[in-house]
Amino acid sequence: MKRVVLFRNGTEVDGKVVMVTHSVDELLQTASSKFNITATKLFTPQGGEIDDVKLLNNDDILYVSCGENFIRKQEHKHSSGSDWITLNVGGEYIQV
Repeated sequence: MKRVVLFRNGTEVDGKVVMVTHSVDELLQTASSKFNITATKLFTPQGGEIDDVKLLNNDDILYVSCGENFIRKQEHKHSSGSDWITLNVGGEYIQV
């Protein structure tokens, strides 16, 4: 059996390590249970949608979606002396 690390779409916190069972539907049910959501899509870190567990390797990182499109993690560049901070609010990045 393989295991994967699941994160909510657009985040890299509170990951869950789970076993890959027989189908994507079972993996989505597990993700739904772990995150208390209704998971409907799985994405690779590059944004490719997973539709078959045969495509997965051991220790892959996947992002779980409730139907929304893949949310790419934005690279944050820190410049010294900047008065701006960037917040992730519900998957949307906001500078304040």
